[in-house]
Amino acid sequence: MKRTASVRADEYCTISSMSKKSTLELGEIFPDLLLQFRNGIKQHYNDLDFKFRKLMIMNVPYFVRLGTNLILELSFLMKS
Repeated sequence: MKRTASVRADEYCTISSMSKKSTLELGEIFPDLLLQFRNGIKQHYNDLDFKFRKLMIMNVPYFVRLGTNLILELSFLMKS
């Protein structure tokens, strides 16, 4: 297939991933670090599926009363 797009980073970056098991183990050893990850994701995560789940939860009056932080936590836990 012919190339249809190019991507160039403005700054040096490293991309990696962690398994769920490794993330949970990291959270047991360094709970503050895991909390910082979660807060960063809450502030910057911009996935369309995540936005959809968040809107679905916000349409339920009971959940709206629980506050923004809990809505975000529930959004991460939901699966399509």
